[in-house]
Amino acid sequence: MKKKIKYILVVLVAMLCNLESFAYDIEENGLLFDYIGYRTGYTYGEAHLVGYNNISENLIVPTTVQYKKGIQRRNCEVTTIASGALKNSEIKSVSTYADISSSAFENCTSLHSITIFGKFIASKAFCGCIALDSIY
Repeated sequence: MKKKIKYILVVLVAMLCNLESFAYDIEENGLLFDYIGYRTGYTYGEAHLVGYNNISENLIVPTTVQYKKGIQRRNCEVTTIASGALKNSEIKSVSTYADISSSAFENCTSLHSITIFGKFIASKAFCGCIALDSIY
């Protein structure tokens, strides 16, 4: 009996260790976004890119995503790529209008080029991106 309880505890701990460490509100084309809420003075919401499940090698971060809760639908502007959002991904190129937080692309060793239309790029946003040779 003690062996069975110990085995069950070990399995439960292993399962808990495999859970994702963050939650997200919106998933679109393999990208995960947090719904931030409505922006003051605007008629649309704000969302931050926080992670990914499955993305293409040539990533175009959408300018807007749709937040769905029950029957509610809210259009949201993607304003930020959060810290660590694309960490260790195998992307080769990125195009985005969003601002880029620190470590957003950390250790993206296949990333060659990025086209940025955003206003802000944090320090260390591309730390460990050894193949990066062009930023537009």
